[in-house]
Amino acid sequence: MKFFIDDGYVSLNHVGEELCGDKVEIVRKEDATTIVLADGLGSGVKANILATLTSKLLSIMIASDADIEECIASVISTLPVCKVRKVAYSTFTVIHVDNNGKGYIFEFDNPPLIYIRDGKLFNLQREKKVIIDKTVYCSIVDAKVDDCIVFCSDGAPHAGIGKTMNLGWSINDIASYILSNYSNEMSARQIAALVGEACNSLYMGEPGDDTTIAALKFMTPLAVNILVGPPIEEKDDDEVVKHFLAQDGLKVVCGGTTSKIVARYLKEDIKPSLTYYSKDVPPIAIIKGIDLVTEGVITLGKVLEVTEKYLDTKSVEDKSLDEKDGATLIANLILKRASNVNLFVGTTLNPAHKDLPIDVSMKMKIVESLKKSLESAGKIVRIEYH
Repeated sequence: MKFFIDDGYVSLNHVGEELCGDKVEIVRKEDATTIVLADGLGSGVKANILATLTSKLLSIMIASDADIEECIASVISTLPVCKVRKVAYSTFTVIHVDNNGKGYIFEFDNPPLIYIRDGKLFNLQREKKVIIDKTVYCSIVDAKVDDCIVFCSDGAPHAGIGKTMNLGWSINDIASYILSNYSNEMSARQIAALVGEACNSLYMGEPGDDTTIAALKFMTPLAVNILVGPPIEEKDDDEVVKHFLAQDGLKVVCGGTTSKIVARYLKEDIKPSLTYYSKDVPPIAIIKGIDLVTEGVITLGKVLEVTEKYLDTKSVEDKSLDEKDGATLIANLILKRASNVNLFVGTTLNPAHKDLPIDVSMKMKIVESLKKSLESAGKIVRIEYH
């Protein structure tokens, strides 16, 4: 796998509406990713149904290797046309790319996408096609590492009309805003939230249109390995640590007892930090040869909390994960940098927890919930229990 395709989006509902008239569908397969952003005309239930229908049909057909032009022709011919505006009831952007960074983009009446390469705007060639008497723009993708694609519904360039801006926020303005805040360390979801937060501000917290911003990045694959808790049999300590250290990628050790086992195996000292970056998360420590050392179950519980907040598509709050506490440091690794997350989970009962409402089942619930959340974000997650 040459690239891990990182994706993310955020959506703002039209003020007063419970349902969003935009819909994003993502189909991830072993060798390719398909993303469809559909925008139903208007807002509310009707727009939501049409956008959902469009995104579902396109994503399923294209991910199944059906001919793209035939897929688009089927959807366009199926969609009703507004009698007043003479436009389709749903517009869409389709991106289909494989793990080598090759693929295509089709855009039908959505705002033109923004392609970033080397921190600058990249002029992706758009070919005009006519399908069922409708103009569709097609682009061929041949990505390089850290290339980023940002695309949106028309609620983004309409942001602020009649409130903070006379003519809205143009795509060129949005592109300039992204570039002025952009760095290669930013995740796709972070970039989407950055633009979403700006749109929400321009709308003064009351979006006059459904607004969705989606992004994807082509990242170098990276595994993050997390060892949490000692194995149930003490005699297996060294074998488990040896197996853990033999993995490719970054190494994270969670838990006091686990840290002692690893330090003993490596013949290194544990150097605890005395700095509390958060009242809710115990301090980290340092073991030479290990990328990050944290406390165990309490920290993992906070990692899950941070992860769920980060993955919330209805929240445009800052997703930079810049805090320095142990939980956010782990979250930063697994959410923004990792393609693969390998969890090595010890199932012995920690004597230090005998008087606390913490047991092995709680740890396992946290780990399984974390796995589910990470997989929803496209991460490849593996758990080994010892």
